[in-house]
Amino acid sequence: MTAQVRAAGERPLPGVLAEVETVAGREAALGLALVLGGQSIHIPRPENLHADHPLAVAAGAGAGAIAEYFAGESVYVPHARSALVLHLTEIGHGTRQIAARLGISPRAVRQHRRRQRGSMLP
Repeated sequence: MTAQVRAAGERPLPGVLAEVETVAGREAALGLALVLGGQSIHIPRPENLHADHPLAVAAGAGAGAIAEYFAGESVYVPHARSALVLHLTEIGHGTRQIAARLGISPRAVRQHRRRQRGSMLP
């Protein structure tokens, strides 16, 4: 199991993504939300996980740990847009790039950022 230390002001991920973060790391959870957010997916057993499976594509190196943890279950993957906006901002993407990547408006990106800043205040 991967131990995760949440950065100051970083909000917990919603739903099943919090479990994914615990077993495979935040990057895997955010990748899952980015690629498969808003969908129900079947998590294969580890022996049935292959490199081109959507889980492997979305979660990268964390896919094996996710498959081992959920082994054969179907789960709903929430969008986690606020966390994705923050993550994409931190790695240098601009407002328009984030909006295009997430399929939301630039205004929605700014609103997510504003909410994140508000949640970091004491």
